[in-house]
Amino acid sequence: MCGGRRRGCTPRGVPVRDSKAPYGPAVIVPAPAWSAFVTAFVTAVGSGGFPNGSRPRS
Repeated sequence: MCGGRRRGCTPRGVPVRDSKAPYGPAVIVPAPAWSAFVTAFVTAVGSGGFPNGSRPRS
């Protein structure tokens, strides 16, 4: 499953949905949690791996 961020952050957070079902339901992720996730992802990709030692697929 690929994730996609729906447009339009809300005061409650960032809506995230399955990109294969663009009109399906969205999970609302609190903005601070989304920011932490994006920061960790960018840091992991920039360093060539993830905290558990795995590496991104190429």
